[in-house]
Amino acid sequence: MNHIFRKLIFLVPLISGLVYAEQTFPDKDRNTEPAVMSDKAASSFIIDADTLGELTILVGERGHILYQHAGEGNWQQAKVPVRVNLTSLSMTQSNGYWAIGHDALILKAKSPEQWQVAHNSSYLAEVAKKELTKRLIANPEGDLLDALEYMQDELAFGQQDGGGNSLFDIHMQENGTGLIVGASGWAFMTRDHGENWSFIGPNINNPDLLHLYSTTSTPDGTLFIAGEGGLIFRSMDGEQWQQLEIPYYGTILSAHATGKQGELYLLGMGGKLLHSTNNGQQWQEIQLSNKTILQGACTTHNGETLLTGLGGQVFLVRGDKSIHIPFSGRQHLSSAICSTDHYQVAGEGGVYTLDLSSISVDGI
Repeated sequence: MNHIFRKLIFLVPLISGLVYAEQTFPDKDRNTEPAVMSDKAASSFIIDADTLGELTILVGERGHILYQHAGEGNWQQAKVPVRVNLTSLSMTQSNGYWAIGHDALILKAKSPEQWQVAHNSSYLAEVAKKELTKRLIANPEGDLLDALEYMQDELAFGQQDGGGNSLFDIHMQENGTGLIVGASGWAFMTRDHGENWSFIGPNINNPDLLHLYSTTSTPDGTLFIAGEGGLIFRSMDGEQWQQLEIPYYGTILSAHATGKQGELYLLGMGGKLLHSTNNGQQWQEIQLSNKTILQGACTTHNGETLLTGLGGQVFLVRGDKSIHIPFSGRQHLSSAICSTDHYQVAGEGGVYTLDLSSISVDGI
C-alpha cells in the first residue's frame, strides 16, 4: 500500500465526524498543552457521550470534555491536559472514566472535573511493536506471516508520521476488562482496569487492516468489535475472535448493546440498521424512513433505542420497528444521550434536548 493511499483511507472517518479539525488545522502542541477553557465549549463539535446514573459526560474536538448531573441546567467544562480531538469515552462505577482520541492518547479521571493522561501517544505503538516482534520470531507462515508483516509496516509508517494512530472507541467493563479499537486494524485489550494493555490485532481476521470503529459487550460479557467492510467479531474471552456473517458489507460505525441479554444493533452507512437478539447468531435488517449515516445510539428507560445520524436524523427503535423523530436542523448528530431526566442528541454545534412528549411509544 503506497503512502498516498494510506493518507486517503483516513478520509473515510471524516464522514462520521471522527476526524475533524486536526487534519486541516494541525496543532503541534496538542499532546502537551491543555484544552482551552471556553464558554463556547458546550457549543463545539461533540463526538461521543455516555451516561452513568445521574452523570453525563461529553467529549469532542480540541480536548473538550463537558459534564452535567441530572437536574443541572448548564454543562461544566473539565480540565483536560491535552487538546487532541477526543473520539470516545467509557464510564465505570468501579474505576472511573476513560477517554481516547487521536494520537493514540488514553485519558482517565476519577471525577469528571479533572482528567489526566493514563498513557501517552507512544505507549500503544510500543505495545503493538513488541507483540508483533514476538509473533514474527515464532516463524509464522502463509497468510498469518503476510498479515503480521503488513501490520509491522503500518506501525513503522505511523511512527514515522508521529507515532500516534487514531483511536475510535473504548469500552470498559466493571470487571476490569476493556477494549480499544482504532485505525488500520488497531485493537487492544486490558484485564486490569487499563493499567496495562495488550495488542490483539493479530487475533482478529482483518488482513487488510480495515479500520475498527466500535466495540461493546452484552450483559453476559460477550465482546464485539465492528468496523469497515461489514466486519463484526465476537469473543467470550477476548483472545479467540469469531467473525460473524451479516447481510451487509459496508462500514459499521457503531455496535450498540441495549443492556438486554443478547440484544444489539449495528449502525452503518446509508441508514443500514441491523438487529440481533441472540448475541449475533442471526440478524434482521430494520428499514428506516430516511437513509442517512447512522452513528449514535443510547437505550431509554423504556427500553427503546434512540439513534442519531447525519443531516439531523433521529430515530426511536423498539425491536424491529422504528419511528422518525422530527429535529429542527440539519446538523451532524454523532451521539444520543439517554439520561434520567431527558433525552438529548449531540454533535455539530453542541447538545440539543428532544421533546418526545408527542411521540407515541405504542406507535413502534
